[in-house]
Amino acid sequence: MRKRVQFLGALLWTGMSLVAADVSFEEKLLLKTTTPVGWDEYAFSPDGRLLAYSERTKDRKYVLVVGDKKGEPFDVIQGVTFCSDCKTVAYEAGLGNKRYFVIGDQKVEAFDIPSKPVFSERGNSVAYGDRKTREMKKRVVFNGKPGEWFDTVDDLMLNPDGTTVAYSASQPNPQKGMPLHFMVVNDKKGEAFYSVSAPIFSTDGKSVAYIAANITPDGKSEEWYVVVDDKKSEVYPDRMAWLSFIPNGKEVAFIAKKGGKLFIVMGEKKIEDAELFGLSCLVVSPDGKTAAYDVATKTGWCMVVGDKRGAVFEGSSFGVPVFSPDSTMVSYWVEKGGNRRMVVGDKVGEEFKQMGQPFFSPVGNKVVYPATDEAHGYMVVDGRKQEGTPLPFSEPPPSWSPDGSCMAYRVTTYSVTGPTGQYVIAGDKKSEEFKYVTLPVFSPDGKKVAFGARKDYTDPKTNQSVYELWWKVIDLK
Repeated sequence: MRKRVQFLGALLWTGMSLVAADVSFEEKLLLKTTTPVGWDEYAFSPDGRLLAYSERTKDRKYVLVVGDKKGEPFDVIQGVTFCSDCKTVAYEAGLGNKRYFVIGDQKVEAFDIPSKPVFSERGNSVAYGDRKTREMKKRVVFNGKPGEWFDTVDDLMLNPDGTTVAYSASQPNPQKGMPLHFMVVNDKKGEAFYSVSAPIFSTDGKSVAYIAANITPDGKSEEWYVVVDDKKSEVYPDRMAWLSFIPNGKEVAFIAKKGGKLFIVMGEKKIEDAELFGLSCLVVSPDGKTAAYDVATKTGWCMVVGDKRGAVFEGSSFGVPVFSPDSTMVSYWVEKGGNRRMVVGDKVGEEFKQMGQPFFSPVGNKVVYPATDEAHGYMVVDGRKQEGTPLPFSEPPPSWSPDGSCMAYRVTTYSVTGPTGQYVIAGDKKSEEFKYVTLPVFSPDGKKVAFGARKDYTDPKTNQSVYELWWKVIDLK
């Protein structure tokens, strides 16, 4: 019998950011051991108050240790993850020929090694994929309740309040031919198509949208739709792109093509441009009133923000535009001749060999981005170069103090063979280098920064490998 799993943890998350008041700002050694700890066999709680790790027993089993509590023994423990309530831990486990997904004190039998769990932002729900390898079947388990078996399951997502799970799935076509694809929202399968995209949720988490396609009855062409809460848009002959919900609403925006012409759909409005020869991105401002997109014209590429065209760059490519929190400013990189420059509003910055996505500070008064030249990496703040680029460029954005005056971020160091370590820069201070560090968090008064850290070294006296897991604090006073 499979148990229904429920989470009743405290709601410690605002969007995707932990409320700083709940974080520990006391430095503490959480674990020191000579037994190797695998990379997916431990996790820091988001508030830094607990460590969960796999410990080997005398009879060669493994138990999960959370604070001073130990779980039941298994042959294998992996994929250790804290729920955002900062107390509940989820992990994969194996015992004999059986596989389990363990969430807190509850154990759910799985048919095979489950996929990494997806938690809701509030930490009250969890979903994960389960599969029968021999039968090539997959399903989603949402809060302990198994869903229908499908041939494929992809793009698993939960809405912020944890009440809805959405994912794409496929089944064999009874008419033979191409498999049927569905969007599944909780237990409900949507209309069958020959293709569906990943789902997206509206800001309030109550609506689901996706792109879908069918083959025309004669089999010669495609029919494309945007589907919002099971309602299809008009038919388009080509695939749409850059689908998003307009913030604070249930309408969507996307790029479409009809009659050989590209245009933007933004709710009930269509944005057309006679000079428009190409569109490669579309972003809607946080207030939902303005669209930013780069277009190819007869003379080059330019960024359009609302009804204002930016400078035309001949033979260039652009990065995805990023709006400031108040929707008044846009930043993006432009590439020409193998080098990039950052554009902020109407200003074009210094040239670099490579650069990543720009980030605005929470109050929108600073623009930050990682960049590299031939020999060095930098974090660039309002055009000024600082030490340390958090390579690769897919790193999360920097953390900011509550007043937006100070920034903290993780830096990865490299050798010719790959990553060698990580450290944290906070304001004008730098931590020691560790094997791994978590993303830094500011205290409510902005005077301290906390992060988890792993330190591996060899004890010179015993020549043994030592593994330490710390909750570290940088004092910015």
